[in-house]
Amino acid sequence: MKKRLTLPLFLVAALGLAYLLATLTLNSLLSEERLRLMLIEPAEAQLGRKIDVGSIDVSLLSGINIGNLKIHGKNPSEDFLSIAAFRLDYKLLPLLHKQLVITELLVDQPSLSLSRDASGAFNFADLSLETKKVEREIPPPEEQTVEPLPLSLIFDKITVSKANLTFTDQTGELPAISNSQGDLNLSLALADKLSASSFRGVLKLIVNADYRDHKPVLILNCDFDEKQASFKGDLSVEFEKIFFNGLLRKLPDDLDLTLNLQSPALDLDKLATIIKPANKKAAPAPPEA
Repeated sequence: MKKRLTLPLFLVAALGLAYLLATLTLNSLLSEERLRLMLIEPAEAQLGRKIDVGSIDVSLLSGINIGNLKIHGKNPSEDFLSIAAFRLDYKLLPLLHKQLVITELLVDQPSLSLSRDASGAFNFADLSLETKKVEREIPPPEEQTVEPLPLSLIFDKITVSKANLTFTDQTGELPAISNSQGDLNLSLALADKLSASSFRGVLKLIVNADYRDHKPVLILNCDFDEKQASFKGDLSVEFEKIFFNGLLRKLPDDLDLTLNLQSPALDLDKLATIIKPANKKAAPAPPEA
């Protein structure tokens, strides 16, 4: 009887010890300081915006969890993008060779704030793919205790849940978005050349807007891949409602759009008042000589 109990207890102890050693090794390889150096600082340099992170936790089973991530706007006191939770899944075996391979990205409750000022400039106009400098206190080389690991981004899946978008336009030309909610599921197969990569995804979106004393509501469902996007939904403005569906295809040298519209009853006069361009103030007449 003792022999029968000894083997299971030994296996449990061995597994527990292996898990403990793996966790300690993982925390050493993927320390918070190293992850900030590998993920946050390159993103800051790429965007030219300061990024704050509330917490970074690493688990053997649940991956890399980043909480309360915020990307500041052009005005550092405002948030351009905030994410409640951000999870990165990785391959375990490459870590034994000190290489971090990210395979899945899960983004929970991202909130994006877009705006347009009175001159017509958008708050993302300064963003580019060029690496920029961001003011941050960098310790001298002798005080830097960690070095980044080689990083590979091989996303098999990207999931965005409960996304929210707001938009304000001081010119009044575009609808303001007061509240929206979207979900995205995207599968990727990256190639050496980005143009040869393939992807497939599903987007669901609900947008509540304000435009010239009206409150339009847009509902959109879209299935897409690298070759085409099929979509359907409806646009409601009070009691007016338009149903639509269509297909956007990528041609060798252009895009081809097929759009179908349907409405049980539509007040064209009322619709014209909504889509009619806003009257701009006439320029003052020059003074008489």
